[in-house]
Amino acid sequence: MPAAVHTPAVYGKSDTIRPDNLRTVFNDQHLQALIDTVMAHNFDLLAANQRIEAARAQLMLARNANLPSLDLQLRGGVEKYGEYTLNGVGNFDTNLSPNINKDQRIPGPTPDYFAGLRSSWEADIWGKLKTRKKAAYQRLLAAEEGRRLLKTQLVAAVTGMYYELTALDYELEIIRSNVRLQESAVATVNIQKAGGRATELAVQQFSAQLLSTQALEFAIKQDIASIEFQLNAILGRLPQQLARNGFRKDSLALPVMQGISAQQLLARPDVQMAEREMSAAKLDVAAARKAFFHR
Repeated sequence: MPAAVHTPAVYGKSDTIRPDNLRTVFNDQHLQALIDTVMAHNFDLLAANQRIEAARAQLMLARNANLPSLDLQLRGGVEKYGEYTLNGVGNFDTNLSPNINKDQRIPGPTPDYFAGLRSSWEADIWGKLKTRKKAAYQRLLAAEEGRRLLKTQLVAAVTGMYYELTALDYELEIIRSNVRLQESAVATVNIQKAGGRATELAVQQFSAQLLSTQALEFAIKQDIASIEFQLNAILGRLPQQLARNGFRKDSLALPVMQGISAQQLLARPDVQMAEREMSAAKLDVAAARKAFFHR
């Protein structure tokens, strides 16, 4: 049994923000639960995991390509020659020959059966199989980097939508407070109108402002429902209400980073994935060139 295929650990400095240390970045338990959910149930991430397994299987196949193979083959069939073909005319004349007995006659159609073992082994003299193995390994690393990129994008999307929801909740609370104040103002101006201290124009102005604020309240509710629907779709579950805390400034306390080094930029998953794919493509070209020496 071949040894399991392992990929190198995620590289980068300790101040790099990665999906596996987000609990030290976001101190909101509801947001942490959403991140755990998207890591476990997002459909795109599940598909990325399957692509990694496929790349791992391709690498195992490439690693075993230089080993001898043994195949069991069973084959059965019949072959019928046309009457006006070379084989058909020859078989007809042979069957009429007086020099053969009935057991030597060629039947029509002719049966074709095979049962046996076949072994094959390719000596990797020019390094073609070794180069293909390197290319498969680079593609496995590229698939790993693609999954890491997807995780980063998912965490960014979930976090952005979550804080947008908390901001909309805070905005909705302010709007509702304004609605209550404007309702009090409309009631006051109606009393003033009844006492002759205000006109109908003032009542209509205050009422119009109240209706405008109420319409804004419904618009904010619609935005909240839309974002919740999108976030549930990313989480891979049916639409449902999302639990969240109120808007707090201290919930956005990110670790202080002293600039961004060139090594951190090179450790970006999209950069690494592109480099791995390019290396695999170069190795494929080298393997194709070496394949000509086997012909």
